[in-house]
Amino acid sequence: MSTFRINYRDRDGGHHRTRRWHVEFKDHLGRRQRVPGFADRPCSKELERKLIRLAALRATDATPDAAMRRWIEGLAPGLRDKLAGCGMLTMTQVAALRPLSELLDDWEAHLRARGSTEGHVRLVASRARKVIEGISAGYWSAIDATRVEQFLQTEREKDGGISARTSNFYLQSVRQFCRWAVRTGVGSEDPLRVLRPIDAQSTRQRRALTAEELARLLATTRAGPPRDGSTGDEREGGIPGPERALLYRMAAETGLRRNELRTLHVTDLDIADTERANVSVRATNTKNRREAHLPLRPDLATELRAHVRERLPTARVFTLPKDFRAAVLLRADLAVADIEYEDAAGRVVDFHSLRVTFGTNLARGGVALQLAQRLLRHSTPVLTANVYTVLGRDDDRKAIEKLPDVGAQIQVEAARATGTDGSGRTAATPRHTSPRVAPSPGRTATPSSPTDARVTALLAAWDHLDDHARGALVQTAELLARQS
Repeated sequence: MSTFRINYRDRDGGHHRTRRWHVEFKDHLGRRQRVPGFADRPCSKELERKLIRLAALRATDATPDAAMRRWIEGLAPGLRDKLAGCGMLTMTQVAALRPLSELLDDWEAHLRARGSTEGHVRLVASRARKVIEGISAGYWSAIDATRVEQFLQTEREKDGGISARTSNFYLQSVRQFCRWAVRTGVGSEDPLRVLRPIDAQSTRQRRALTAEELARLLATTRAGPPRDGSTGDEREGGIPGPERALLYRMAAETGLRRNELRTLHVTDLDIADTERANVSVRATNTKNRREAHLPLRPDLATELRAHVRERLPTARVFTLPKDFRAAVLLRADLAVADIEYEDAAGRVVDFHSLRVTFGTNLARGGVALQLAQRLLRHSTPVLTANVYTVLGRDDDRKAIEKLPDVGAQIQVEAARATGTDGSGRTAATPRHTSPRVAPSPGRTATPSSPTDARVTALLAAWDHLDDHARGALVQTAELLARQS
């Protein structure tokens, strides 16, 4: 083993030494190998020690530690190819040194093999590729957390840039790729493990439509002209108004997502009996890859039955184009219905807001959280309560109005406890006191029963009660009279 500089002659016969040092060592099979080092001798000596260590690990098939794996991942392309050619690197280590474009292709194939839909695979892979290309990373060792963080910040801050929520989606996608690389042995550790999603709560949020807004949207859309599915403009031969209105209503009354509605077939509808109608969503089209069966309101089932009456069982329920953009289409119909797309609080109404409307209406209707979670097909009730239930101040006021009116009862109970008319004198015994019990000689007459005593106390306070309390008093007295 040695580190040296090579002597050579130029064309004129002069003697020279290479500026770069070279390292000579024996590989795992005992063969002598020579690789170029650095212009600095200490760095070249360190390279020699690393190569000796790598040869020993390869000879014994031992697993390199984290420090050695990071060194292998950071090898220069020329040295990497030299070590791979002589067998000093394992197949997994060689795979880790492949271009990121090839690794991304393998990851994309892995997502398809897991059963993810083609649309999901393309979306997630395209986000990860955009981040990788944005930081100009060609190999695994070039993925750097700081560069990724700066790239996403730049994307958010430029004109027409991405939102905080979209930024988190990009980070989630590229981190998913990194975790796959670590699991398959391509990388030693996730280089983006220190990055966390940014707070998206301060950005625009969705809001739920009120019952009046939803009714107005459906009415104006049903009477509106056909619209282009991708631009939202009026166009002959576009999506008819009644079909758009039915699409919006079904989203708001079932909570189905855009893709779930787009892929519905007539055979997925069980609407022969409108009182027990339901819709089935195939596992391949749902977000959680689980088949779903959701009930339908009878009036919605009746409208659906009329809509698909002349369609084959294999036909789509909604004839939407491939470039269908639900948010753009809905925004055009919201304008006609005079419903603001964005309110004063910055909350918007997009197509997914119809699903939020469904969850919010379940809460307004007093549906149990566990049942609402099941209808929305959420994995946790926290998501149902915190994200898909958007209540306003009017809902708070209506909830308070449902509390029992204890003001009148307080006055009634106070009169019952004191048994006075408010002047400090003991209330007189009413004429209807039961004659069954006569007063003892020398003692003040007392009511013949607890019921008579309570009625006496209530009647004594009559002049000091307001109208609301008097009504409660009458009801209480009638109840006590029936009990006696």
